[in-house]
Amino acid sequence: MLSSKRVLYVGGLADSASVQVVRAAFIPFGAVKSLDI
Repeated sequence: MLSSKRVLYVGGLADSASVQVVRAAFIPFGAVKSLDI
């Protein structure tokens, strides 16, 4: 089985953006394994 790491950069987030808010925004597109803000 092939394993690939995908990294997505998202710019322009508000300073008040939290991990929970960003995760909730992207979860409809698939599992979010890790998130760094």
